[in-house]
Parts: sequence; C-alpha cells; structure tokens
Amino acid sequence: MLNLFEIKEKINFKGRSAFLNGWLCLDFTASGFEFRAVFNNSDLVIESNIYADDGLLGIVLDNDFENMIHIPVIRGEQNITVLENLNGEHIIKIVKLLEFSRGRYEFKSISFDGEMLQKPEEKPLKFEFYGDSLTCGYGNLCTTRNSPNPFGFLEHGYKTWCVHLCEKCGAEMSAVSASGQGIVTDCVGNPNGTIERYYNMALPSRLVKWDFSKYVPDFVFINLGANDINYLRFIEGATMDWSVFKANAKKLIDEIRSNAPDCKIVIALGHDKGSAPFDSVVNAYKELIAWENYKDIVVYDDITCNQLGGDWHPNLDDDYMMYEKLYNHIKEDFSF
Repeated sequence: MLNLFEIKEKINFKGRSAFLNGWLCLDFTASGFEFRAVFNNSDLVIESNIYADDGLLGIVLDNDFENMIHIPVIRGEQNITVLENLNGEHIIKIVKLLEFSRGRYEFKSISFDGEMLQKPEEKPLKFEFYGDSLTCGYGNLCTTRNSPNPFGFLEHGYKTWCVHLCEKCGAEMSAVSASGQGIVTDCVGNPNGTIERYYNMALPSRLVKWDFSKYVPDFVFINLGANDINYLRFIEGATMDWSVFKANAKKLIDEIRSNAPDCKIVIALGHDKGSAPFDSVVNAYKELIAWENYKDIVVYDDITCNQLGGDWHPNLDDDYMMYEKLYNHIKEDFSF
C-alpha cells in the first residue's frame, strides 16, 4: 500500500487539492491526481473516504478521455477497486466528477502489484475556469429538462465544455466553480453566494486556502453572470446596480492578474443570449474592460447551446456545442 503523501513527488495533481491529516482532499469539479506505474497482472485499489450520498468517480486509463471509466461511490471509508487485471506500463488519472457543494472526496493510499514510475509529463499549457453550474456540468447527464435526481449520478464534471477545450488545446485544467454562484449575488439573491466566497480556496468545504504558486494559468476563462440575471428574472421587483457588478468583476480580474500577471483572460458567455438582462451583463463586462483599459481580455457573448439538460442546463451535446464555439474563437484570436 502506497501512501499518497509519501509518494507525492511521483504524482501530478489535477485542479485544486490539499492534504489534511494524511488524506488527499478534493472539493472542486474535475480535481484529482495522476500517476504512472508498471502493473503485474494486478488490480488497482484506492483507500477512500467519501462525503457524498451518491456520485461517480472518474478513471482515465492511458489518456483515453473518451472512454472514461465510471465507478459509483457511497458515503464513508472504503477500499475501491477502480481497475482490474492491469499488465504493463499505464498512466492512471482519477478525478472527482461532482462539485464541492455536493460532496468531498478523500484518498489516502493506492495499492497494486507493481512499481511506481516517475510522474507523467504535464501538458504545456494551463487553463483555469471560474464559473457556476454551467462550468460544473450540472445536470449534463440528464435526458430531459427535469431537475437532476439522483443528482450525484447526473452531473459529470469531466464532460463539460471546459474539459473538451483543454483536451483539444493540450492544456491542464483547473475548474473553480459552484452551481448558483454569481458576481454580485447567487440565483436566489444571496449576496454571500458569489465567486468571492471560493476564489482563493483549495477546499471551500473546510475553508482551506489555495496556494496560487502551485498552478499559474496561461489562460483564465470566466463564465459568471447567469445567476445574477436569474435573480432579476425570478424575484419580482428585483434590480441590479451594475456599478456594483462591475466593481466585483474588477476585483476578480485584478486578483487573477495579481496571481497570474501574464495570463490571458476570456469572458465566455451566451447561455441566456437574447434577453435584456443578458445584454446588460455583456455590456457591463465590456464597459469595465474599456474603462480600465485591460490588456489581453476578450468577451465572447455567443457561447450558446440548446439547454437540453437538467433544469435547462447544457446536456452532453450542448457542452460539446459550447466548446466548439469557444474553441473557434480562441483559435482565431490566439492562434491555437
């Protein structure tokens, strides 16, 4: 049995994570770890502690993203056999598929018959995504627009538009997102439900801060604003002070710039395109960028989809549609 903390030099950590009391703890969507090993006709078993009532663990074998293996998990401590009868050299990636508000995962050790090798090479680019349910993959495994139930088996954080984009561009991924969150307010008008709550967190569920030096992105994608306008739609008489929206967006952008001075920032919007509130969100971002004379920031307002997933969110086809639209933009503007 190999303790993950003791072999951490041979592991690539995916997304944000932290060790607590000897356990590798994961909160954010698509966070996890990757290693390379030689197996001698062996199963791979992970010592786990799951704080979620239902959900899926994603296993990627030899970078075969399209054929990810899904392992159902249950609450509590357990040894999970994630792969069987492995022979020869393989790269294994293990990722959390749920967002932090729906549970946290902990891993202490891995066991197999074989030998750990040096960790795989990281991809040359680093992407980071700040977003809400559209970034988490909320309801994207739903076959109707009904609310996801059971939730943990209908949200797939590794089949989102973000992951497709990273795979296409050859980039590492970090997704800092939570359903319902916004720039000024969450989807029900709570001013505490914003990106500011978790921007600087490694583990939001336990208020563990993130060390930004561990992951310095080349590109940052912001997909926030949909919940701010949901608040306007669903609460009678609600209004938005767009100067506050711009001030909060400026704070986020300035913090991103302070931690990654050379990164390019992309505002990727479009889920609610065509409505007056959506136009106001787009205009607020554009006015802020022009007023502050920000460098290397672009706004794309046409990252649309058919909203065929749970609660009118993207389904898997929609996620792919959003990725293609965004990729075509950055391919042209940034020469991918």
